[in-house]
Amino acid sequence: MGYRSSRRGLFFIIFVCFVVAILLHRSRFLISLLFEDGARYSIPTHIALPLEYSSNETTHLIPKIIHQTYKDENIPEHWRDAQKATNELHPDYQYMFWTDASSLSFIETHYPTFLPTYTSYPYPIQRADAIRYFILLHYGGIYLDLDLKPYQNFSSLLQYPAFACRTSPTGISNDILGARKGHPFFGMAVESLEAYSRNWIVPYITVMYTTGPLFLSAIWIQYLESGGPYDLPQNQVKLLFPNKKEGDSYGYFSNVQGGSWHGRDFEAILWMGRHWVVVTVLGFVVGFAFTGLAWWAFKWGSRRFGRGRDKNSRREYERVGDLE
Repeated sequence: MGYRSSRRGLFFIIFVCFVVAILLHRSRFLISLLFEDGARYSIPTHIALPLEYSSNETTHLIPKIIHQTYKDENIPEHWRDAQKATNELHPDYQYMFWTDASSLSFIETHYPTFLPTYTSYPYPIQRADAIRYFILLHYGGIYLDLDLKPYQNFSSLLQYPAFACRTSPTGISNDILGARKGHPFFGMAVESLEAYSRNWIVPYITVMYTTGPLFLSAIWIQYLESGGPYDLPQNQVKLLFPNKKEGDSYGYFSNVQGGSWHGRDFEAILWMGRHWVVVTVLGFVVGFAFTGLAWWAFKWGSRRFGRGRDKNSRREYERVGDLE
């Protein structure tokens, strides 16, 4: 009896370790985010290039194209000043505005194999996220959210093969992105969208980890860890860090009203971020409690199964004895 109990306990421990290993493997890129600060890829802020350098097309890796998206042509009033500032600061840039209709047409024409995933997204913001990766891969240029108002020309950023903004406490954002045409980082992002397409129950987490900044951050870590040709100068992704004097402006833009897709789950996640120590402790408590409960259920089931088997054995033994 003791041998059987020990063997069952060993099987339970192996099972728990197996589950933990799977969870760690599935979360390995998110865990790696905690240890990657991206400082070696930082872009110095407020370092203006000479005018002749900024205007010299031969020094530009990123083409002079600005992409912005919205569901239709009727941009909300509170974003129009930001859009106007974008165009006024970049009169020599091609401006490409993408609506839901033109985005769908683009995917149908150029990436038809992705169309089923694209149309199956339950939230419009997921399609708005995904399309920016495709158009940067296809055309190159700079993608800019409508709730970002630039106060400085972006030409000094065109010398880099790709760039994104570093966020706090970890990872990168997808509200402003730049890249040369065909950059492999956005190739990897596009190729990974289908694999990451899952429903995580909570809308905010579903959006963040299927197409949003958390998804892009996980791909960024995967890209960095891949090394090889991805780490060549022409394939690197440079990072803008928040400017200490300008708050979250990164030296080029400021935020205006936005984030209309956020719901109450977003507020809950913000609260968790502000109280991360409490949340971490509670996470361990819940984890240990769940493991303890699973162990108790396992032991209880084993005892019931063992008693039932012993009773059956005794009955069989008695039946054999009676026959003799």
